[in-house]
Amino acid sequence: MNLLTIPRKLRKNGVRGSARKIQRMLIPYRSREMLKYLHQFENAKGIEMGGPTRWAFGARGSIPIYPVIGSLDNVNPPVDIVYDNTHAIRIDAGPTFRFSDRKSPGMQYAAEAADLPMIGSGAYDVLLSSHMIEHTTNPIKVLLEWARIVRSGGLFLIIAPDKERNFDHYRPTTTLQHMIDDFEANRGEDDQTHLNESVEMNDYSMMSFDKEAFRSGATRNLETRYLHHHIFTLTSLRQLLEYMKLDIVEMVAEPPYHLIALARNRADRTPAG
Repeated sequence: MNLLTIPRKLRKNGVRGSARKIQRMLIPYRSREMLKYLHQFENAKGIEMGGPTRWAFGARGSIPIYPVIGSLDNVNPPVDIVYDNTHAIRIDAGPTFRFSDRKSPGMQYAAEAADLPMIGSGAYDVLLSSHMIEHTTNPIKVLLEWARIVRSGGLFLIIAPDKERNFDHYRPTTTLQHMIDDFEANRGEDDQTHLNESVEMNDYSMMSFDKEAFRSGATRNLETRYLHHHIFTLTSLRQLLEYMKLDIVEMVAEPPYHLIALARNRADRTPAG
């Protein structure tokens, strides 16, 4: 950490908040509820949507899946994602997904999460996704494609932001019917239906940039992926997964603002498409 940033971080986080951050750096936070399922990821063939997500799945993460999983491939959007208007993450497709220093890189796919024709049905045992589902305009279409590429009885581990505890807390929770309507309208990732609501109702005191900077980035959302198109609570996320006929194993809200869902692909599911 740059010593010059310490006073600013203290002002932003407060003494207690800064102490908690230091504690998390020294003592990794573990999700007690999810750790009991960690063995189900051992030696599995997995795929992650977005990421890598070391704070959640790395060796020091809350659910340390990377050290135990057999292999892990990845999907990220087929565009250069720009963060904070300052730098871009370029997706280098091929065997380039480095999620662990101790494991071979996985296959990196440059694709949208709802359109994965290069991946065969039932190709994976498990699917990981952290803070991605809220960024897609069409979560039902996305989950149908995920259900296709995960084998019968395979696992989904999905993390989403809790709207009550992050900068979305002023916005209305997205209803299941709204997501059904998005699916029936076949909305794509270039859709900006939620742009104005997000710009006007974000709590910028909880964000790293101001309203105008966010508006500038959000209008280029296909590049930045700033927008939270859909806003979840634990109840609404459960409703979505149940609608998709996934068998919920565990759902929990974890600090500071995470909703975590572990669900199983039904063995009797007819693959989508």
